[in-house]
Amino acid sequence: MPSLKTIRSSILAGSILLLSVATHGQKSNKEAFPLTPPETLGFSVAKLEQARQHMQRYVDERKLPGLVTLLARKGKVVHVEKYGMQDIEDNRPMQFNTIFRLASMTKPMTSVAVMRLCEQGKLQLDDPVSQFILAFAQTKVYGADGKLVPLERPITIKNLLMHTSGLTMAGMSKSPILEMYHKAALGKAASLADFVSRLAALPLVHQPGASWTYGLRTDVLARVVEVISGMPFDRFLAENIFMPLKMADTGFSVPPDKLNRFAALYSAPDGIGLKLIDTPDSSSYAKPSKFPCGNGGLVSTVSDYFRFTQMLLNGGELEGARLLKRKTVALMTRNHLPEHLISLGGGPIEFIDNGFGLGLGVALSPKSTAPATNGSGFWWNRGAPPAGSCWWIGASNTYFWFDPANEISGLVLAQTTDVMKYPFMQEFHTLVYEALKPEALTRSTQ
Repeated sequence: MPSLKTIRSSILAGSILLLSVATHGQKSNKEAFPLTPPETLGFSVAKLEQARQHMQRYVDERKLPGLVTLLARKGKVVHVEKYGMQDIEDNRPMQFNTIFRLASMTKPMTSVAVMRLCEQGKLQLDDPVSQFILAFAQTKVYGADGKLVPLERPITIKNLLMHTSGLTMAGMSKSPILEMYHKAALGKAASLADFVSRLAALPLVHQPGASWTYGLRTDVLARVVEVISGMPFDRFLAENIFMPLKMADTGFSVPPDKLNRFAALYSAPDGIGLKLIDTPDSSSYAKPSKFPCGNGGLVSTVSDYFRFTQMLLNGGELEGARLLKRKTVALMTRNHLPEHLISLGGGPIEFIDNGFGLGLGVALSPKSTAPATNGSGFWWNRGAPPAGSCWWIGASNTYFWFDPANEISGLVLAQTTDVMKYPFMQEFHTLVYEALKPEALTRSTQ
């Protein structure tokens, strides 16, 4: 008969085994990222803990299934945290290597691809897009009287980078053009070339350069990349961005051996709680993409996208891999919009005190303390980002920003379809700057 000591040892060993099984693959933040003590880079440890607790409440209240947050300064990670579940139904906790749908956070990568071609002298910002895609030479504009009118000036590459081309998308316009977008059956396109050809046949909502309108312009840029480079867009991104930056988990689909790391997608309709929308195994991302898009469609991890963000913050270089010249990144990250086009409006979302660079939102010095008229302004006045900070969001509730003046970068990655329903992204951003000690803060004059 085994002794009491032996029995106790067996129980302890079994408990350790169960704990090991339950936490298999769940690396701690210290194992996933080499962490630098926050106080050495000007942050209050106590206030960063408050930020963590605030994000955790969104999971506890079942407003979000799970998320990952990351904060770095001077290239050193001072905070990274995972919360909740990546897949509630399969009981998979959120991981630091969880794969997320980036949605519109694909756009900045497309912009970097275009700027690489600019540096190589293969196109210029003022080139008409019709120089590369002939169909845009015949594109019309929807006039005030409902009649189609000719272009007063060609759509340029710079217009596409800045969202001033006049292209729109379903859900972003109340114009009769919306019905034309539905009838064009863009979702049935067989290739990126076919998609862009259908898009070119649709009228613009305004003359190029006349306004800032959120739309499908980045898909056109992706097609321009294909035409100039002679290779599929996904291959161009892989060879020119992902491989140099060692972004091994970024692409337009999730391979079978990584599906256990792919997050499920949820919505959070009022009064119902979290509702499953897309499962990892049955997702369209579980098989090769129909065709790669520049507007959205990439998947990635927090570590991969941090490397991309840090490259931009470094002025185009990371760990010896230079993707862009410093002056090119400086051009991309300054506001190019004239005063009368600020602030931005993206459908139901208003971006207060923000301009736009070449593929990125650019925070400007606040000019008003009033909240957004529709109550959904992305930036809250309290804790607004220093002027010159660059950022973008994705429709599946993904967000990144980088602040050159303070050498800060951050990421918030979740997977719900109700973008901006809850203000957790800007709240995290606000709490980060409240955690930065006043003497360590630099505010740009841009």
